[in-house]
Amino acid sequence: MLQKFREMMPGKLTAIEIAEGALLADIAVVLQLLTIYLPVAGGYITLLVPIPFTVLVLRRNLYAGIMGLCVAFFVIGMLTGIQSFFPMLLEGGAGLYLGIMMKYRVRDVPLVLLGATGSALLLSSILVITILLSGIPITRTLIHLHRNYDAIVASLGFAAVHIGLGGWWKHNAYPIVISFETLIFTYWLLLIYMLVWLVLCPVVIIVTTVTNFFVRLLGYNVPPFPGGILDKLIRWTMQTLIRVALRLGLGKHRLTGTLIKEVRRRGITRRERRPQPPPWYPQGAPVHCDGVADNVVAPLAGTRGGEGSSVPLIDIQHVTYIYPDQKTHENAPGNVLVPLAGTRGAVTRRVAPALQDVSLQIQQGEYLVILGHNGSGKSTLARHCNALLTPSSGHVLVAGLDTRDKPSQRAIRDKVGMIFQNPDNQIIATVVEDDVAWALTVRGLPASLIAERVEQAMAAVGISDLRELAPHRLSGGQRQRLAIAGVLALRPQCIIADEATSQLDPLSRMEIVSLLHQLNREHGLTIIHVTHLLEEAALAQRVVVMEQGQIAMEGTSATIFADLERLRQLKLAIPAPIELAARLRTVGLPVAQEAVTVEAIAQELVH
Repeated sequence: MLQKFREMMPGKLTAIEIAEGALLADIAVVLQLLTIYLPVAGGYITLLVPIPFTVLVLRRNLYAGIMGLCVAFFVIGMLTGIQSFFPMLLEGGAGLYLGIMMKYRVRDVPLVLLGATGSALLLSSILVITILLSGIPITRTLIHLHRNYDAIVASLGFAAVHIGLGGWWKHNAYPIVISFETLIFTYWLLLIYMLVWLVLCPVVIIVTTVTNFFVRLLGYNVPPFPGGILDKLIRWTMQTLIRVALRLGLGKHRLTGTLIKEVRRRGITRRERRPQPPPWYPQGAPVHCDGVADNVVAPLAGTRGGEGSSVPLIDIQHVTYIYPDQKTHENAPGNVLVPLAGTRGAVTRRVAPALQDVSLQIQQGEYLVILGHNGSGKSTLARHCNALLTPSSGHVLVAGLDTRDKPSQRAIRDKVGMIFQNPDNQIIATVVEDDVAWALTVRGLPASLIAERVEQAMAAVGISDLRELAPHRLSGGQRQRLAIAGVLALRPQCIIADEATSQLDPLSRMEIVSLLHQLNREHGLTIIHVTHLLEEAALAQRVVVMEQGQIAMEGTSATIFADLERLRQLKLAIPAPIELAARLRTVGLPVAQEAVTVEAIAQELVH
């Protein structure tokens, strides 16, 4: 433990650590000023003051947190005077303490006991020092309290004699009262400490709960609070209060209703669920969902995920989609009449659907490429597969769930993850490992499970050695791998890559394509690869070409590449190596369909 503490106290701070410390200290000062000057609800904002210091310890170290607290001391003293030092000391110290506890994942009960013990010791010491410095004679005060206590005891004895309980008072109650008196006035310092400790225990629980909630909301990989024994104790306490309220006839009181809702919420979030086993999970390992572990049967040897099943993973049935703000194209083929808003169908206009009567089935474990030029409808079709868009007419079923059913959309997006064109749109955290863990953390999964999934996801995409780097220091291809790892950590059954390689250089682009094929081949993941580049479709099991919101061509990559003239008509650029390979095949030279680069064609000709 001493070694860990030394690791958190480096010899010097970097410029970025100093800047972050000063910024977070300023945020804490602003919150402290709001607690002082806000006329309403200022006390509630007090609960937010420890958060910047906790974040500073989690992001950097304890030394940076202490530096930030010193900055906050200086600024709050300059603005409000010395009277604000004590609140800032308590709240900032609480933030540093919680940062250390969360960083080393201390369990709930030790966290609360240590926090209450330390806080009570500090407050009791400050109270005694204040009494001594104020000049109050402690001995005289104790003598005065002792006399008042004796007077109360004498009054109770007099009353007991007059109501016929004199014997009981003399032989039973009085010895206990005298013993209690001796204990109180002998160990009065300990009594003060115990009273302060009892008051601070619920305060520590409340402050830790609020801080933990916001820290996890910011994406830091810390265990949820409360949990374990403390969570069971809180639930038992609330259930006991509800029973008492019902017996007293307070069942319709608002507070009782709030307690009942909270108990139900805690019960729902912790009930056991039977998760769908993702196809790429290691064979024989348990599958976890919201902290619940179940043993599942891995796919049969020789099959690819759900291959061999007659039920498709994604079933697109006669889907037509019109964007709400789509412009009118009066003379375009395939236009449809739609009513104008507010006319009840009396006035219509012609619009060109982004998708028109599209039907497609995608099997589990399949690698499907959706080709098409810009505006052909390929991205619109892909976004229907994970309920980012819902059909204007028709249906999209994902593992039997209709994307139009809003309660099912969360489960659909768990099954079908998506990678977008710009990886920066999916990167949230400031450290690679934290970004992969982001979605798992906000869902409240156990820390051990998060660490396991993050490690497996980073290893699968080859960024394990980049875990401690900031995302802005990665190359474009590495950032796209990071986005893929973030999706993989959620254990989807399908990944949609929507133009995921369009911003990359040729080498990085082919690396990402190879990675997608590897995930499909080794882990049985269904891949839907959306692109306008023909060379990325060479190894696909099936290719779909879109044009004006409809499927213009469908088949294997060999079938699609055999008709280059049709692809030109569909406004797709034919890469020179693919056209060269096609011409070589026409003259009888054996060039494999997978040869889509000059180097690959040369190797085919040599062999």
